[in-house]
Amino acid sequence: MKLDHGKMAEMKTLKRSLVAGATIALTITMSACSGGSGNEPAPQPPPQGQAGPAISDPKDAAAVDLCQLLPADAATSLGLNPAGEVETSSVDPDMPPQCTWKSENGATTLSLGPSKTSVQWYIDNKSTFVDFRELNIAGHPTVQGNKADPAQTQNCWMYLGTMDNQVLGAFAFGTADPCSMTQKALEASVPTLPAAK
Repeated sequence: MKLDHGKMAEMKTLKRSLVAGATIALTITMSACSGGSGNEPAPQPPPQGQAGPAISDPKDAAAVDLCQLLPADAATSLGLNPAGEVETSSVDPDMPPQCTWKSENGATTLSLGPSKTSVQWYIDNKSTFVDFRELNIAGHPTVQGNKADPAQTQNCWMYLGTMDNQVLGAFAFGTADPCSMTQKALEASVPTLPAAK
């Protein structure tokens, strides 16, 4: 049976989406089973062509060094060391690197990093998340998307739309209120980002 080019492209897109979903589940599962280090980058879906909600003040999170995404004083106020470290995923080496900040004893971590996708991808796939909500952080559309209850896992993912087809992902681990930490980190980060060109 021959497939036309349209069907082949559709199948490739579906495959990429399934791989992204599997990566999300695998990363969360590994974090929960191992006690989680919080060092893994946020799961990233494949780049999408569609734009998400309107972003009136686009920023470019990829235009700054990863460990400059969170101001040192903001890290300190969150109970983390002011200097972060760039880390890559041991689960999926194709994932973009992120910067991770740790508490003094290493029990609590926060990771930030941009990726080339739209916040709309998360909205379109909200049924895949157990914990999902839309919010606005520093004037930017943001989603909270988790495969399990953050109160139980002590980790939380948030994805802030910095501009069309770019999100700034934030992941907190090892704290009783991880979603509060990710939100505060994004609130501190966004005003320091350069305008998108």
